[in-house]
Amino acid sequence: MSTNRVAILVVSLAVLVSCAETRHWTGSDLPDATSSELRPVQFNDVPAPFGFDLQTSGNRSLTYQDGELRRGKLLYKGTDSAQKIAAFYRSQMIQPPYGWTALPETLEGSKNVLKFRKPNSRSTVSIYTQDIFTFVQIEVEPTNEA
Repeated sequence: MSTNRVAILVVSLAVLVSCAETRHWTGSDLPDATSSELRPVQFNDVPAPFGFDLQTSGNRSLTYQDGELRRGKLLYKGTDSAQKIAAFYRSQMIQPPYGWTALPETLEGSKNVLKFRKPNSRSTVSIYTQDIFTFVQIEVEPTNEA
């Protein structure tokens, strides 16, 4: 075997081994981030709709947390009805372990907007349909309210 072929074989094997060792992080196995990083990670006190996919491409879902300060926007896409998803959030957000207080709902165009609060935080859950899909956009942001 010529030296060139051996070199090509060695480089090819090195590339294959490095690809096999590459880890694609998803969900709860994401590594801890420093306070200055934005991450597509769900908050532990906001439920994710079952069977819906978190939309991360194009920075459509990002969260930031530094101690008690947290802010984020998460976008989920699925096929359950908007009514079913709204009922899910109405019942789940106020229950342990989530513990939010429900505020009056609004209808903004075709979006059903559910609002919740906690000391120093508020969450807005917007539910809408587009084509055959239902989208759930969840925003969490700090407030000055105790």
